[in-house]
Amino acid sequence: MLDRGGPLQREGVLRAMSEFFERPAVQTGRVGNDTEPMLFYDDALPRVSTALTRQLADPDPTIRAQATERHLAP
Repeated sequence: MLDRGGPLQREGVLRAMSEFFERPAVQTGRVGNDTEPMLFYDDALPRVSTALTRQLADPDPTIRAQATERHLAP
């Protein structure tokens, strides 16, 4: 999605990656995948890193900011 998606799709993916811990837990709390941040395995890491780096040149400042935050995250 980061390589081929439209601006709204790219922003959604980046928001999901960068704002995970900012989302509030609902009444019943979180379960399963809702409790863990996104995990990238070694074979996917170069592709994700390249896709994030490409977003740093996006004309939309929101996408650039989210890509920067995610790219620098541990």
